Amino acid sequence: MKAWMIAAMDDASRLITGIDIFFNDNRINVMSVLKSAVSKFGRPSRLVLDNGPSYKNKQIKLMVSLIATTL
Repeated sequence: MKAWMIAAMDDASRLITGIDIFFNDNRINVMSVLKSAVSKFGRPSRLVLDNGPSYKNKQIKLMVSLIATTL
């Protein structure tokens, strides 16, 4: 069985802000890691994502717009 590591990283400091291991690479797991990172470290000023289907969908766009409007 294949395992996927999904991580969120601060580009400037290279600090891992969110990370987890999953058996599926899907939008739900990506959103879980992003939610964890934002709750621990706050709203990012910029979010750079992969172009894969797990990272490029309507739910991620909605979450990013909600993050951008908070604070």
